[in-house]
Amino acid sequence: DREKAEKRVQEIRETWKTFAELPDNAPSDLEDKFSEHINLFFKKQREYYKAKDWQRWSNKNRKESLIAQAEILQDEEDLHVVYRRNRELQTEWKTIGPVPQKVSNALWKRFNTITERNFLRCKEYFAELDKEAEENSKKKLELCEKAQEVCESSDWNKTAEFLKNLQSQWRAIGKGVKQKDDANYASFR
Repeated sequence: DREKAEKRVQEIRETWKTFAELPDNAPSDLEDKFSEHINLFFKKQREYYKAKDWQRWSNKNRKESLIAQAEILQDEEDLHVVYRRNRELQTEWKTIGPVPQKVSNALWKRFNTITERNFLRCKEYFAELDKEAEENSKKKLELCEKAQEVCESSDWNKTAEFLKNLQSQWRAIGKGVKQKDDANYASFR
């Protein structure tokens, strides 16, 4: 905890100043040793801040790379890929540490804007898929009703052909809403 350490060093310095003259039997280099240790602390503190500063600039470069990757997704046509990759980029963004304060807000705004734009494209696409899935579920329900109509039939050949035709139609329809599809399929079978 660097703040705690800085505060403690400051307290030690203040305490040192309050001491009266050192006794005659005290080592002659005591004052020099104290200064040496204080200077060593501040040297390590500068090294720490320098390392933190380098890390922030490294984080800045990593975040700029994520922004570039998010921008590339604008040209991607497969919106499933866009959605998945966009989420991965957001997760990775959160794992990267802080960046220099003067660029922090600008980087976040750029990243947030581009990922929101990507998600908006996906949202419209997935809404369309949801509508299509709902329609497919309705079509499958209609096939279930048609199959139900012939369940009492005793004309086996005609009924078998009719049911094979319904099965072909079922496969051609495509995916529906998952929960409805499971129930419809159980009913259809």
